[in-house]
Amino acid sequence: MKETKKDSEELRNQEFPNQIIKLDVGGKIYKTSIQTINKDPASMLAAMFSGRFKMKSREEDGYYFIDRDGDTFRYILNYLRNGTLIYPDDVTTRQEILQEAEFYQIQGIIDDLESPVLLRETSVIVKRKEHDTEISSWLPTDSKCSLLYRATRDGWSAMDFHRLCDDKGHTLVLMKSNDGYIGGGYTTKSWEASRLEKAKQDKDSFVFTLTNPSQHKPTKLNSKPDLHNNRGGIVCSELAGPYFGTRKYFDLKVLQSDMINKNISNYVDLGHGFECPDGLHTKMFMFGKGTFSLNEIEVFSVY
Repeated sequence: MKETKKDSEELRNQEFPNQIIKLDVGGKIYKTSIQTINKDPASMLAAMFSGRFKMKSREEDGYYFIDRDGDTFRYILNYLRNGTLIYPDDVTTRQEILQEAEFYQIQGIIDDLESPVLLRETSVIVKRKEHDTEISSWLPTDSKCSLLYRATRDGWSAMDFHRLCDDKGHTLVLMKSNDGYIGGGYTTKSWEASRLEKAKQDKDSFVFTLTNPSQHKPTKLNSKPDLHNNRGGIVCSELAGPYFGTRKYFDLKVLQSDMINKNISNYVDLGHGFECPDGLHTKMFMFGKGTFSLNEIEVFSVY
């Protein structure tokens, strides 16, 4: 005989007469209502407290124990309460929430976290749809971006950059100069605060310009072929921020220091590890000068 919705509600009322559910999720204590639990009736969480299964609470305090991540559960519960998923914009938290949502079978959260995140929704540098689309076309298919670092928010020093961006795998760097020009770079290698400059060749890396003084279209500048162990990539140094180039020469180098803040000297000189379009000046193309100042830097994890 098929169970009806009325039958399920009667079972729930018998099992949970006071309508308050007390949960111990991985050692974290939560209290919620049966109505909240049932906001997603197709979820495993709703099934657990549907009355169809014999759920046993602890005799001493009436709590139901669930052996899952207690910290992440608050995002799950708040989503059920409010219908909106709010979480810190970092890759690890996003992945942890997705893992728990898949366990509890909450499809709304899964759909939200698996949908592409538009760069312009979180960036203060990239705000135009066409720039967002262009960058997406340069990144690996179906890539997602999560903000790791913003200089005006997190600090301008090289230490700040490395504190938030080291060992993060693939990253996208966005830069906006004081003159309003936008460029940056991408690498599949991890940044690190190396005491001595450490070059990491990366055939998949590139630098790019979105807006420039010559009004040239948005352009991706690929890593040059490996010649004499001199392929483009990144260079890691505890004294520098994002640094694209070779083991001998820089193409795009950001020097960061609290002492002189954003009015520091940064350098561009294309053509060493990365291509420069024919007929364009290696130092002038991206930012209008070989030495330039920035008013913002952003670094995104790409996954």
